[in-house]
Amino acid sequence: MNLIRTVLTFSAVLLIGTTVCAAPASEESVEALLEVTRVQSTVASMATEYEEIMRQGLEQSFYSHNISVAQQKVLDRMVPQFAAMLRDEMDWGKLKPMYIALYRETFDQSEVNELIEFYKSAPGQAFVKKMPMLTRKTMALTQSHIQALVPKIKTAVASALVEARNAN
Repeated sequence: MNLIRTVLTFSAVLLIGTTVCAAPASEESVEALLEVTRVQSTVASMATEYEEIMRQGLEQSFYSHNISVAQQKVLDRMVPQFAAMLRDEMDWGKLKPMYIALYRETFDQSEVNELIEFYKSAPGQAFVKKMPMLTRKTMALTQSHIQALVPKIKTAVASALVEARNAN
């Protein structure tokens, strides 16, 4: 009985020790992981998607109000400015250090090594190749799902406003 307890205790100490002492991921290995997973091109693609969503949202917002031609010209000049601001904020040079820090906080060296190995494999490359399409489809599905919710939210807000007015 003591032998079993000693073996279990020793095993637990080893397991806890390995978990606690896992080597942090190096910046170089995280950069290699970001490269093999093509994160930079994914971010660029996301920026383009966000820009289009922003552009559509602004145009819907502008056109839903009765505005003059002069006001429309001002708004038309603003859209490219907003798009430029978005592109600036989504610049890979600005985002890369944040990505590296997040990956290093999240994964240890062993995990990064195994992820690199997976993403270099045929299934890993298929995943990387198909992920942007899957993300776009997911975003479109989510957006349409949320848009279906908008009328319900408007009704709930209107009801809450009536209730709030009656509370006075």
